[in-house]
Amino acid sequence: MLLLISTSVPEISIQCLLHSSNVCLDVPLTGEVIVKHCNATIQSLECQLIRVESFTRGLGRRNGQPEGGSSNRDDEVNDMHRNRTEIQTLEIVHGDPCRDLSIPVYIVLPRQFVCPTMLAQRVQVEFEIKWLCLLKDGLTLSTTQRVVLWRSRFEEDGMVEGLLCPFPVPSV
Repeated sequence: MLLLISTSVPEISIQCLLHSSNVCLDVPLTGEVIVKHCNATIQSLECQLIRVESFTRGLGRRNGQPEGGSSNRDDEVNDMHRNRTEIQTLEIVHGDPCRDLSIPVYIVLPRQFVCPTMLAQRVQVEFEIKWLCLLKDGLTLSTTQRVVLWRSRFEEDGMVEGLLCPFPVPSV
C-alpha cells in the first residue's frame, strides 16, 4: 500500500492589522484583515485573545548562600514559569473570503478576564492577539501580536479626569 502525503505549505498572504497595540480597557480592539493571496481554500479566519501570566521564582544561590548574600548575578538560579490562557476567540470569517477585501475586526474585551498589562520584576501579566487561518485541508497557520492593555483613571464622581498609560500611546 502506497500512501502519498503532501507536506507543501500553500502560498498565502494575509494582512492582519490592529489599529493600535496600546489599548485602554474601556475601548474595543479594532483592526482589519485582508486576504491578499491564497492558493488554498480557507475554512475560517479567527482571532484569539490570550493572557500570558509569568513569574520568576528565585531558588537561591548555587554556592549555598541565600538570595541577597552575593552581588554576583551569575550565581542566581531562577525558574521562569509561563502560562498562556485563551480568553476569547472571535471567528472573523467563516468560509473562503474574497481577496483584497478589508474585513473589519471589532473585539470587545471581556471585563472579568482582562486587566492592565503588568510588568513587575518577578510577576508579569501580558496579552497577545493570535491570528489564525484554518484551511480546508486541516492545516492551521498562525501569527501572534503583543497588545498592551491599560486602565483609564476616573474621579470620584465618575467623570474622566485623564487617561493613564505607562507606555507611549501612538496616535491612530
